Amino acid sequence: MLRFLLLIVAFILVIVGVTFAYGSSLPREHVVTSRIELAQPIDQIWTVVRNPAALRGTWSGLTSAERVTDAAGRETWAQTVDGVDMRLQITEAQPPHRMVTTVVAAADDPFGGTWTYVLAPVQGGTQVTITEAGWITSPLYRAMGRMFGLHGNIEGYLKALGTHFTEPVRPERL
Repeated sequence: MLRFLLLIVAFILVIVGVTFAYGSSLPREHVVTSRIELAQPIDQIWTVVRNPAALRGTWSGLTSAERVTDAAGRETWAQTVDGVDMRLQITEAQPPHRMVTTVVAAADDPFGGTWTYVLAPVQGGTQVTITEAGWITSPLYRAMGRMFGLHGNIEGYLKALGTHFTEPVRPERL
């Protein structure tokens, strides 16, 4: 029985070691982009996109979002997404076409980066494109991100945006 348990432990260590080695070979930074089209005017979509709390209750990953005070006076939001607490700042806003949010993170934090939202009018509605330019510190999390996909959060957001407007959407990866 002890030999069997040692074999299981050894197997788990090998899997973790291989995953760590694979993650170490991956770049720390990544850029992913997805987009959708909605049959809504750009101003209506901008109102939702511009408010980081607007999809609470629609985006299953977003469990809390509230504006907090920032010592420098920057627009900062405390959010919990997929069980992870983070702060983000609105670092650029050009209504109703472009917004950039930046995760407030130190260099030794597990992740960070920006989301750039671009809204463009199209025939019959608005195209919404989100680009995540991020970084992941841990080689294990980098490997998991590659295995399970780096588009998950932005596509979850885009699907929730569609749900908010009662439109089924399928994000397109660019």
